[in-house]
Amino acid sequence: KQQQKQQQQQQPERQQQERLQQRLLAVLGQLKALQEDEKLAPARKADWLDGRDKVKEEAEAKASAAKERLRAAKSRQSDLHNELQQLQQQQQQQQQQQQP
Repeated sequence: KQQQKQQQQQQPERQQQERLQQRLLAVLGQLKALQEDEKLAPARKADWLDGRDKVKEEAEAKASAAKERLRAAKSRQSDLHNELQQLQQQQQQQQQQQQP
């Protein structure tokens, strides 16, 4: 009887100890995960910075291409304007020659 009584008293203590051990294991697991995150943080930051640089480079390349297209369009506009002026001059000369 005394042994049975002792076991009944020890059972809640054992259950509490098991719960504490489970909580400790959970906390240790979280700690390990945080340590892994800390180890990976510099690499993640480098990847993020690299990605940001790539986006910046792509944006600069697109802007440069747009500037080049604009320059080409302005050049073409200028060429067409000059061509139009020449045609107008030729037309005026022809009209002058046709007049008696």
